[in-house]
Amino acid sequence: MSDARRDITMGQLAAVGFDAGAEVSTIRDTAAVTRQAATMAALGERLTSALVAGDSEAATRALLDLDKDDRRTTELLRAAADQATRRAYPWRKAYAFAAARFDETAREFAEACRSVDPDEPADNVVQLRNPARANWASIPKLSATLEARFRLLNAVAASVINDYSPNATTDQMRVCIDAGKARGAEAAFKGPGSSRGGRWADLVRIGCTLRAADLDSLAGDSGA
Repeated sequence: MSDARRDITMGQLAAVGFDAGAEVSTIRDTAAVTRQAATMAALGERLTSALVAGDSEAATRALLDLDKDDRRTTELLRAAADQATRRAYPWRKAYAFAAARFDETAREFAEACRSVDPDEPADNVVQLRNPARANWASIPKLSATLEARFRLLNAVAASVINDYSPNATTDQMRVCIDAGKARGAEAAFKGPGSSRGGRWADLVRIGCTLRAADLDSLAGDSGA
């Protein structure tokens, strides 16, 4: 996976509450402090020289160039900090985090689908008792959440495992599905899916278990 995609994945993990740890935070904080110090040092040197020489125009130019110098310094430090962050990033911990979130929603979704047909007509559902009726109502939202959590899990897997292709159906399936003896798993995974439960409802219907794979069980060398 490219550095750009890893950076995006790190941002997505941060957005959903993943704590990358003290080392990563320190790298980013140090880069920010260093940028400010470097910018102010450069400005101070130019201003001092201009003021000692009595050159008010040079002093003005130093102030006007502050933003340009700040941007240049920021870009250099950001690049260095990004490289250090990628090396220090706890990808195995990130995978465990993404897997737990996927599994939590997968269990809830599967239970809802087993209690009531996701595509049961609404006129029939009003005759049902809870929790079946509540489960039926929750299925579209759970399906959307499961899809989002799968996409993050897939991206993290691609960042950890050297030979994992996030666009390959076989890799996508092995990271989130235990098909067991179920037939038609690939067709269900690639298909349009249930009108209310998406492809996940079809996978549950044919007997697949929705579950994040154990990282060590996935083929390929780990880059963690």
